[in-house]
Parts: sequence; structure tokens; C-alpha cells
Amino acid sequence: MTTADIYLTLDPQSLHNGETIGRLQASAATCKELATRLLVSDVAAYSFDYKVKPSSLAKDAWIVSGYVYGTVIQSCCVTSEPVSNSINEHFQCICGDAATLHMLEQRGLISDNEDPPEPLTDERLIPIGELGVQHFALGIPLYPRLAGASWPEEKQ
Repeated sequence: MTTADIYLTLDPQSLHNGETIGRLQASAATCKELATRLLVSDVAAYSFDYKVKPSSLAKDAWIVSGYVYGTVIQSCCVTSEPVSNSINEHFQCICGDAATLHMLEQRGLISDNEDPPEPLTDERLIPIGELGVQHFALGIPLYPRLAGASWPEEKQ
């Protein structure tokens, strides 16, 4: 099982003060699996702190906020040498089934600029691990570059 395979089962009666707070921290083996999935040389560290609470916008909607952080090792796009990049991403999204998300979008409560997660097939089962991995991936530089590395025509 990888970090992405972790689901959070929610029951409003079992929430502590109306919310669930947790942390996922990847083992060395899970970091290796994440590196393969995310197409980077290595994931040296991965952690995800999250909070889930019922949304006030709809009965079957949940607000997930989180902070993913860690370190990835990639090949420099100029020199191909390893470069370490810290990932620090904060996010907030709304989760719900397809009908709930559609209703919120129709009412203008979800912005066109937002990219909500896939609709839930079970409104009490949130793929919390996958949400963290997806937002971690968004923080990975597309063109990693060592400090001071430049293309030959850029050198003076």
C-alpha cells in the first residue's frame, strides 16, 4: 500500500470538534514508489498534514485543506546533474459526489478556476492519500535547474 492508497472514512458523528486532522508521512519504500510514479529520480521525503470538515455549502460535501511538503531529486534540465527541490504546497478543495459538485458549480459556489478532485463514489470515503500526492506533484518543478547552470548561449 502506498500513501496514495489511503482513504479516510468520514462519519459526522465521529468527527472531533466537527473535523478530522491527520498526518501522512511516507516511509522510504513509499518514497521510492512515489518517485517512480512522479517521474523523478528520488523522493527524499514526503509528508502531508490535512484537515477535513463538513462543508457549509452542501450536506454531502467536505472541505479538505492540507499542506504537503518534502524533497524531490531531479536531473537538472541544463547539466543533467542531480538537483534537490523542496516542495511546500498548501491547498484547499471541496469533495463531494458528482451531483453535489455539479449543484455547487451551477450555483457559482465552485469557481471555474478551481480544479476540484474527482467526484466521490461514496461521500463518506475520501481518497485523502491521493489528494496529497496530486498536490505534491503540482509543486514539482517542470524544468529543474541547478543554481548558476545556464545554456551555452546564456553564458557571458
